[in-house]
This record gives sequence, structure tokens and C-alpha cells, in this order.
Amino acid sequence: MKVLDKIWDYLETGRFSEHITIGRLTIYGFNAMHVAVNFWTKKWGYVCFHPPMYCFGKWWPWYFYVSKSATPWEATYAIGPGVDNHAKEMARVRRKWPLCSKCMAHVESPGSKVCWRHSKIDGE
Repeated sequence: MKVLDKIWDYLETGRFSEHITIGRLTIYGFNAMHVAVNFWTKKWGYVCFHPPMYCFGKWWPWYFYVSKSATPWEATYAIGPGVDNHAKEMARVRRKWPLCSKCMAHVESPGSKVCWRHSKIDGE
């Protein structure tokens, strides 16, 4: 769907349920992402922000994180009430871990050389 079609759909229904991508910026509507903004950078991966939003019958709190895979559970920096304490603590620890030699994701543990995906694929 083109960007103008998505905007027209929003104006007709009052709900933005798709997503719009403009270059490295993606804005998600009312879907599984509960309204989110992701921006991809070469240095940090995805910079992600979820504003506080009433969606699917309840309030979802704000949060901000930086992640190579655009997921909070692989974040290297995470703040906000929408991120659980375990993810915040792992983000602090993960900043010190090395990156996978094959894909630049974080390794599974500080002593390994590849991420969990490549350890399963290569049997390392």
C-alpha cells in the first residue's frame, strides 16, 4: 500500500493500523507494535521508541531502547516503564559483550565468538 493510501485510510477510519517506511525510518500504527517508531543506524542498529498509548483496550507505557535486532530482549540500552527490569539489566551487561564475528549481533555469552543463531547453524 502506498503512503498516500495509508494516510487516506487513516483519515477515513480514524485508525492507523499499517506501517509507513520512509528510508530508514518506520512508523508502526495500531498493530502488534502498539504504535512505535524505529530508526535504523549503522552504528547502533535500531533506535526504537514506543510512546504511551491507549491501544487494544488498555494503556501501554512508553519505552525507548537501542537494539541490533529491533527487539527489547537484545537491547544494549533500554529505559522506560514499558521495558521489564530483566531486559534493562541485560542491556547493561550486553554493552560489555563482544559482537558475533559473522553477523554483528551480540554473542550468546561473553566467552563465545558467535551469536546463538550461528552457534545453532554451525554447531559451534
